[in-house]
Amino acid sequence: MFSSSASAALRKTLTSRCLSSATSSGNGVRRRPAPFPQLEVVSPSAANDAAAASESRAKAANEAHEKLSAYCRAGGGKRGMERHTVKNKKVFVRERIRAIVDEGAEIFELGLTAGLGLDYGNIPCAGGITCIAPINGVSVMILGNDATVKGGTRYTTV
Repeated sequence: MFSSSASAALRKTLTSRCLSSATSSGNGVRRRPAPFPQLEVVSPSAANDAAAASESRAKAANEAHEKLSAYCRAGGGKRGMERHTVKNKKVFVRERIRAIVDEGAEIFELGLTAGLGLDYGNIPCAGGITCIAPINGVSVMILGNDATVKGGTRYTTV
């Protein structure tokens, strides 16, 4: 690949650079590589400050999550829900899901915030509900369109 003179010159340059950085004060003696950097000892007050800051961030994240969850569970808002129940005389998708799963069972909802921040607006749950819940003791995945969001239109979130 390289001619022998070019590779020899490259080798000489690399060796001289490595030796110059690894020698102490130019006397030609190689230094041992430095150990891993040692971490500073954190005072208890600094650790408490970090724990308080972490707790504060976690609380803010939980509040933001609760706010987004409430927004997404509201579906199409009051107008969409009113049209769905009063005018069309239908049952909400989450109520239909609760009716078929085991009584008192926990429903694990996936993609609750999918569809938020899309180019064409916020679409709660991307227009559909996806969850895992037990039916007769067997965990199953349940999919359902939320008709209160854009008339039940499905949206891609990619």
